Amino acid sequence: MKSFFYILFLILSSLICNAQVKEENEEYVVFDLTAYEPMLNRAITAVHNKELQKAKSILDSCYAVNNLDTMVIALLHETLLMKINTQGEPNKNLTDIKNWETQYPFLKEDKRLQEIKVKDAVSLGMQSFDSKNINSAESLTKLIIKTIQESNAPTSLKKISNVDALIYNVGMQLFYDKQFKAAYHLFSSGTSFFSQDKNMNTMYKLSKERIQTKK
Repeated sequence: MKSFFYILFLILSSLICNAQVKEENEEYVVFDLTAYEPMLNRAITAVHNKELQKAKSILDSCYAVNNLDTMVIALLHETLLMKINTQGEPNKNLTDIKNWETQYPFLKEDKRLQEIKVKDAVSLGMQSFDSKNINSAESLTKLIIKTIQESNAPTSLKKISNVDALIYNVGMQLFYDKQFKAAYHLFSSGTSFFSQDKNMNTMYKLSKERIQTKK
């Protein structure tokens, strides 16, 4: 019996010395600090050396162990921003942001990522509109609207160049194509964002009338 208590004492001592406890959903999870800390240090080094793919892989493992670690969360924000700034390609940027936000929803609250998302969507949306790819332009316009609506700082996003122009131009094209409901939804958001825009307000009313009269 004494040997049993001695072994139990050794196990408990080992846990106290080598583990950290975190609270999550009222459950307590024990993890090994001797393995976690070197892993986090490798992630920090990878980010510093701009080995972004490696950093992401290590941070994924860190987050799986301890999703309350603010350092890991901060590094995930910075790693994605560095990746975007390095590649500088709007299409890839939007794809990466979408994929990372799916994995880590807290990234949706990053104002820097919201701004990149809107700027790149506007750029691609204008290109799609100029090349008469209205389906793509509409999809990108909806992404812009959704991002602004969900943002905690929508004012700065609405001030991004050509946000209003893209909403209006795509809405007008949909109106001309007699897609009145689709046009109405864009103009509805447009008027809520830019209430002083007379043209936007006019087209909002006209598209609403067309829906009601079914013409």
